[in-house]
Parts: sequence; C-alpha cells; structure tokens
Amino acid sequence: MNFEKKLLKYSHYLDEINKKAYKNVYLLSNPTLSKNPYTKTRFLQNLLEEKKEYNSFIKASILFYVKNILLFGTFFVLFVYAKATAKKKQKSFQNNELVFIDSFYGESELGNGTFKYDEYFAKLYEYMNKKGIEYLIAPKLYGFKNPLKYIKFLRIVEKSSQNVHVDISMLSLSDVFSIIAFILHYPLHVWKLRNSVKEESTIDTLFREDLAYSLSGTDFYPFVRYLYAKQLGKMYASHEIKVISWCEYQVNEKNFFKGLRETHNDVHIYATQFLFKFPSYVALYIPESDKALSIAPDTILVTGKYYVPEQSVYKYKVGPAFRYEKLYSTPYVLHPENTNIVVMLPYVQEDAFHVIELLKTSKQFVGMSIDFKIHPDFAGEKENYEKNLAPTWKIIDIYPDLEQYGFVISSGSGSVMELACVGMSVLMIASKGAFTTNPMPREGQDENWSLIATTKELEESYKKLILIRKEKPEQFKNNVHFYRENFLSEVSDEKIKEHFNFEH
Repeated sequence: MNFEKKLLKYSHYLDEINKKAYKNVYLLSNPTLSKNPYTKTRFLQNLLEEKKEYNSFIKASILFYVKNILLFGTFFVLFVYAKATAKKKQKSFQNNELVFIDSFYGESELGNGTFKYDEYFAKLYEYMNKKGIEYLIAPKLYGFKNPLKYIKFLRIVEKSSQNVHVDISMLSLSDVFSIIAFILHYPLHVWKLRNSVKEESTIDTLFREDLAYSLSGTDFYPFVRYLYAKQLGKMYASHEIKVISWCEYQVNEKNFFKGLRETHNDVHIYATQFLFKFPSYVALYIPESDKALSIAPDTILVTGKYYVPEQSVYKYKVGPAFRYEKLYSTPYVLHPENTNIVVMLPYVQEDAFHVIELLKTSKQFVGMSIDFKIHPDFAGEKENYEKNLAPTWKIIDIYPDLEQYGFVISSGSGSVMELACVGMSVLMIASKGAFTTNPMPREGQDENWSLIATTKELEESYKKLILIRKEKPEQFKNNVHFYRENFLSEVSDEKIKEHFNFEH
C-alpha cells in the first residue's frame, strides 16, 4: 500500500472513531485522535512503517498523573496571581455583532513590554480598527508554561488598552475543580475508548497501543481552552459572535469551538488556514463528519483554490491570505542564470540537522556559498547551528531576499511553496522519519522541484533543475503561473469585507 492510500486509511479510521469519541469532551484533548502527527502520537508513523509497538497503559497513566499534578501546581499559582491582580472588567460593546480573534501568541508578541498584535492577522486588525468593528482577542498562548513568562504576559495585557481576555483570568473556582476532575478521570476515559476497539486488524492494534503511548504526553491545557470558551460565551451572550480563528484544527481549536457552541446560540466560526498545506499534516483537512459534533468551523478560508474541495458541508472561500499579501503582489521574473542557494531549515530539529549533514557529504555543496535560515522558534540556537556549517556557509537572520536566490533547499517546510511561487527551484530533502512534510503538488515535479534522499540524488537533481531553467524556461514559467493561480489569493479591503461578511 502506497503512502497516499495509507494516509487515507489513517484519516478515515480516525473519522469513524471520532464520531463517537468526540462526544466525550475530555477526548477532544487526545493527541492520537487529533490527527496531528507532530504531537505525542506515533499512530501514523507506525502505520506507514507497518511497525507494531507495545506500551504499558499503567505506566503511561502514572506518567500522566505525575506530569499533570506538577503542571497543576504551577497553574494554580498562576490562577491565584491572575485573580489577585486582574483589574479589567467586562467591556461594554455598542454593536450587536462582536468578533473574537482566536490566534497564537508567543514570546515574539511580548515585544518590549507592550502588547503587540500577532503577525497572523495584522492586516485584519488594521481593517477592523479603520472600520470601527468591535472585537476582542482570545489569545492561544504557547511557550508560556514557564510561570514567569505567563506572568509577564498577564502584566502586559493589564497595562494594554486593547481588549484582550487571557484564559486563566477568565476562569472561575468551579472551573479549577473541573480541571482537577479532568486530571483524575481522563486516563479512565482513554481506557474505556481503548477497550471499545476490538483487535480485528493491524490498524486496531496500532490505535489501541498509541492511546497508551499518547496518554503520557497529554495535559489539561487544551481543556482549559474549553472552559475559557464557555466563560466567553456566557459573558457575551447578548451579542452575535463571529469567531475568526487561525485554525490548524488542533486540540486547542476543537476545545475552544466546542465551549463556545455549548454556551452561545449565535456563533459563526471562520477557520482561516492561510498556510500551505501538506498531506501528512492530516489535521488541516477538517473532516465532514465533525460538523455534527459542534467542534468544527462553519466557513473555511484557504490561501488558494487548490485547497477547495468539489463538495463540502463547510463553506470554503479563497483568501484573503494576509500572510502572503506581499507574495501575491510580487511580480514574477525568471532569472535562469541564478543558481544561488538558500536553505530553509525545518521546524523538526532532527530533519534540520539531517539537511545540513547531507549537504556536507557533497564536495560540490561544501565548496559553495550557501545561506541558511533557521526556523523562528529556534533562533536562539544560532550558535549550535553555526558550528555545524561549512566555512563558506552562513546563517541569515532576516527573510531571504527573493531576488538573490534561484534555489531553495528544505525538508518539511511550507516556505518552499512560497518561494516556488516567485520562481525558485525547489530541492526537498526526504525526512529521516516515516514521512516527509512536502507541500509541493505533483505539477512541476522534476521541472521546478524534486524530492531527494541521498547526496547523489541531491547533486543530480540540482544539475537537472539548472538545465530546466535554462533550456525549458517556458515550461518552468507555466508551472510557476500554475502555483500562483492555485495557491495564492488577493488581500484587499473588499476581500476582507466579503469573506468575513462584515457590513462595512
């Protein structure tokens, strides 16, 4: 069975399981069910490799309790601090319609001690401020399990004039007891789900064992998102709620959507997926069956028409993909003689260093001048990267100058699709793991991009793609035009108004 068929089998299997499992709100936080292979789950990996593994459910349960009890101790201190220092009261909004912005906030949004809009929706904030549209920000915090960072963010929010509701500040004491109940009972619910699946095939065995494996990697923070959403829904019950979510359809979004729908009767959820998808990140493809479970969005917005299915229970719209506004407006010009290389190192660290090592095994690439861009989440690891680079290679701190390069090399990065849209040739290096997160479509393979696994393939593909650029420029251009027409969308005030159904 090939890769695509196994992916389809994996996805359909979990869809059938989730029709019942997701009726239990606790299981919305389960990594195995989430279809996100970059969390604490090996279900997809083991299915692709046809590898059976056995995990002790008792051991996993003990690890779950130890981890979550320790986390809860820190959480409770933060809860007490938030309640003791909170000054903001519920804001009174003039309009009947109110927009919730559900977006990620990390250390980069801490700025210099003042509240800073997240980069995902900068253009949207600009539009809403200009048009007088009332909104509140419901930040999805990441990287804040260090209590000092969390406290810093709370202080910044308290000083800010922006209407921001941080989850921990919104919770009640009864919510704290609900979290305790989650910690106590969650393994029992997973055990019940595990036993409800009979071992009639290999995939059943893999699923049951992965439930044990993922248990030790689960915590109560996604469930906090559910409780927080319920509080928001009750607080603004008199308003029509429009949710605009940066949605990768992970456990946080499912919990947030569920909590809102349980306490508010007039909610419309817009899931913005303004990123280039790759098939192995199955979570991005929202199942039709989830519509009936009150955990899915109503409208899904994507970067381009390539991602719009022929039929769906959801309403799909193309754009406005704020993240790629400049890319859409950047004119495309082919420079066939440009063979300079930039390497976009992926998020997965094992793959990042694998890319470097593979390049170092080639005399051709070791002797070249190559620029490397570290994934933003690992910018602090710059010295660790630099010591692994060849003498003629260097780290660049800013986003690559699109005019400077003709080639991009990566493994598991959506940025290659972005750079292919401006005329770069793409060399995708296969992951060391079971699957490669490759966003490139079949169109243009071995003309505009190649997938390689060895040093020899890397050298051969680089030379072949150079020839394509020089000898078949029209075919190369046609592929670039296909990418631009199918993966990009216009960003304008008119598109924002139309696609989010704003009155003005």
